[in-house]
Amino acid sequence: MNYDDIDIILSRVGSQISKADKNRIKEILDTKEIKSTDHSALFFLQKLIKIYDAQRIFDNTIRNFVEICNKYLTDKKVIYDESAIDIYIKKPNAKKKKKKNAEETDRLDLSDLSSGEKQIISIFSKIYLTNNSENFIILIDEPELSLSVFWQEMLLPDILSSKKCNLLIAATHSPFIYEDSKIEECAINLQEYITRKADK
Repeated sequence: MNYDDIDIILSRVGSQISKADKNRIKEILDTKEIKSTDHSALFFLQKLIKIYDAQRIFDNTIRNFVEICNKYLTDKKVIYDESAIDIYIKKPNAKKKKKKNAEETDRLDLSDLSSGEKQIISIFSKIYLTNNSENFIILIDEPELSLSVFWQEMLLPDILSSKKCNLLIAATHSPFIYEDSKIEECAINLQEYITRKADK
């Protein structure tokens, strides 16, 4: 457990613990000197660390979601504020305004995204953020719609690399969807399975 983790833990508690107690806990971590009056604060911190450790798997999942989405976004960025447990989208180069709520004014709504960006966020939020221990069977019809050629090449490998997909079926007219060699060897041309009355 490092100092940054402790900072996140104390931020998540909010006003349930006083600022003085938070500062004292940080001081103890810096100096390693414990007074007799510190035991209740340290007991409280110990409990918070246990809760934080139990939640770590969810934090890691959210980080993975953010990382995968940011592979696709160029002039926007998905941000995960671990202290506030908040996920949002913003323009990374947005000029900071001299306002109290400047951070909030830089945020983008989902309606500000292109149809392709919405599709990417939607697919990966379902895969990563659904609270479900079961893996998915994913069926996608024409995943190339609204996606650039570059995104088409990345989509299926990224879905499979999530390790949350037991079976992936994608019906597509785009050869770029199966550009990845591992995906291509699993691809089937449906024409091979279509029989016409004249062929019988």
